[in-house]
Amino acid sequence: MSNAVEIYVKYAGPVEVLARRVAEALELTWYFRSGRGFLSALEVERWIGEPTWAGLRVDPTESGHDNELLPEEWAFEEEPTADAPYDYQVGLDMRGPQEWIERLGRMVFDRLTGFDLPLAFVGENVDILADFLPGRGVREFPPGTSASEAGRAQWWEPRLHDDPAAPWRPEPPPPVAPPGRVTVFETGGLLQMVPLTEGSGGWRWIAPVTSIRVDGGARDIGLLLGSALTTTAPPERDDRAAIEEQLRRVPNAGIEDVADFGRRSVSVEVRSDGTAVAAIPHGPHRGAPDAPPSGSVIEELVRQESSADLDPAALGQLVLDLVAAVRERVPA
Repeated sequence: MSNAVEIYVKYAGPVEVLARRVAEALELTWYFRSGRGFLSALEVERWIGEPTWAGLRVDPTESGHDNELLPEEWAFEEEPTADAPYDYQVGLDMRGPQEWIERLGRMVFDRLTGFDLPLAFVGENVDILADFLPGRGVREFPPGTSASEAGRAQWWEPRLHDDPAAPWRPEPPPPVAPPGRVTVFETGGLLQMVPLTEGSGGWRWIAPVTSIRVDGGARDIGLLLGSALTTTAPPERDDRAAIEEQLRRVPNAGIEDVADFGRRSVSVEVRSDGTAVAAIPHGPHRGAPDAPPSGSVIEELVRQESSADLDPAALGQLVLDLVAAVRERVPA
């Protein structure tokens, strides 16, 4: 039997940024665009000692910031609920006793308080277990406190519930191409974005890897790439093996190993210094791809653009155009 919990987040920025922040905070290897949100998986043993996995998703709520409706059209329920003011939900589900998912959910909730954003932790039976408000801290609720109108006396917070559509704080638009480096691999119509960081041994891959289909839309691809450029990782962490394992898991592709992945993939290395973007296309890789990739550079296709001339859709289209141009020369 599968059990689930939800952690609600009040955040006025795009889902691509929140998903990357969640993935980094939880030290995930990957997250994948699915519908209007993102999916991933959490190794439960590392958190609560139980040998299983939990599904993780980051989605806009029905009345959230990323909803296509205008704020005045949001359909809040007639009866207020504890989760009404929140823009996104981080959902966890797993097989096992309910105690496991609530222990795991509480550890994830505690980790996400580091975002300094309002949070609410709602359990399997739609009971609110805890919430967090910057400046006030964590508030615990007695067992059985309903997240619906019945529990209003316990969970009502005027700074959130008096005007649930109001943002907690303004979030400036994220930079289109902040300083950073990402290699975008294309295999079987799937784009996988691998961030890089420079250390004493040169450039190396870091997690999390984010993925989106080539038909996911230029704007969404650009937003995801811009967020991936800001990825950071502790200098002592080595994600190489986990990233290699993830890269070869292209659905329905039958890829045998990372060397087979390299032979069947093309890539675009995106380098940004905050003022200009260089997009460097590579052909297939001879053997396992290195970081930076070992596939030959296609010099005549290299592009350089001023960051001031790019918006997320243009950045995403730049990558799509280069992938298509390479694929014209090198069929999948």
